[in-house]
Amino acid sequence: MDIEFLPADVSQKNIKKLISFIENDDNFLGGSIALPYKEIIQKYLKNNSFASQLIGSSNVLFKNKNNELSSDNTDGEALVNILIDKIEKIKEKKILVIGFGGTGKSICVNFLLNEFNFVAWNRDIEKIIDFNINNKSYQIEYIDNLFKNINKYDVIINATSSGHISNFSDYLFNEDLLSKINKSTYVVDVIYQPLRTKLLEYCALNQIRFMNGLEMNLMQAVLAFKKVIFYPQIDNSKIRQIMFEV
Repeated sequence: MDIEFLPADVSQKNIKKLISFIENDDNFLGGSIALPYKEIIQKYLKNNSFASQLIGSSNVLFKNKNNELSSDNTDGEALVNILIDKIEKIKEKKILVIGFGGTGKSICVNFLLNEFNFVAWNRDIEKIIDFNINNKSYQIEYIDNLFKNINKYDVIINATSSGHISNFSDYLFNEDLLSKINKSTYVVDVIYQPLRTKLLEYCALNQIRFMNGLEMNLMQAVLAFKKVIFYPQIDNSKIRQIMFEV
């Protein structure tokens, strides 16, 4: 496969020109969208996936089967794929999503679209309330007290930056909160720098099953690649193995 992946360092004032250029370039297949353009890119495109519209941001750009420039968001979709593979009858499990920033919102939207049984918590609960006001048909159930009943969840997902290598000082998970996590809970931390946050170190010490964000990061790249080459039939695991080895 003769494909090059090239960086495009573009200023905000020229983003519209770049979009117009690649839209008319027959050699362009697709690529990644990085900050700070994940949100503003959608207003320059006619074809944004329904999920990415609900999320309000995109992380992959590609030509669809009609050769139209399109965007999608694969963050939450990646976690959905992983949980379906790892946890039997995942849709019957009670899930708590902690955080409603870019990644947390993507996870929540994809959980909604896949009919997962979940609730969300965010420090600024108004962000979730605003989402519900703006999307009458897609309502996210939320809790305002993280400590209350945290032991009742089958899956807990940290989608905040708390515990990241750049954010050690702002640590959400104190010993009191950690001690309330049920031993049978499956814990996911979207962070992979470090590979084990304090949350995951606690899980390891207490024989609680866990996963860091490395696998999710790889899976979102797998899904993005499938959209770019437009080959939905190929098995995710085959692409994943190749990317992992590279």
